Amino acid sequence: MTTVFAHFASKEALVFDQDEHHEERLVGAVANRSPDQSLLNALRAEALNAARWFSTPKSISFWTLVESSAALRGYTSHMQARHEQALVSAIASDPEAPTSATACRVLARFTLDAYSLARDAENPLAAVEEIFDLLEPGFAPAAGRQSAKPLK
Repeated sequence: MTTVFAHFASKEALVFDQDEHHEERLVGAVANRSPDQSLLNALRAEALNAARWFSTPKSISFWTLVESSAALRGYTSHMQARHEQALVSAIASDPEAPTSATACRVLARFTLDAYSLARDAENPLAAVEEIFDLLEPGFAPAAGRQSAKPLK
């Protein structure tokens, strides 16, 4: 037991042994993207990569287990908050970063929400595509945006 908990902080952490790897992939999608790939498309590609796993029997069993336990659901929330903060930092450091801290947080949060929405969807890949299609107009480069009309 001592050896196990030297590597894992809690019982719940044992279940999420890929936690650090997942965070590295999220941050890497931004930090290691090719110069010809947009920030949003890099995040989409990483979400699509994850969505391919969501339809597998192993993933379905894993998330059924997580949803059946209040402790695991709570751990998931804390884990997602850590991933969001890491992703916000990566996005904010990117040359294509949105101009405000709020927009960086929104993009990170919506990206992570895409994972859970895709996981629950009948077709995870189609769900990711739809989600990022909805996000794209809001995160288009500023030069391509039309200004909003003032309210009367």
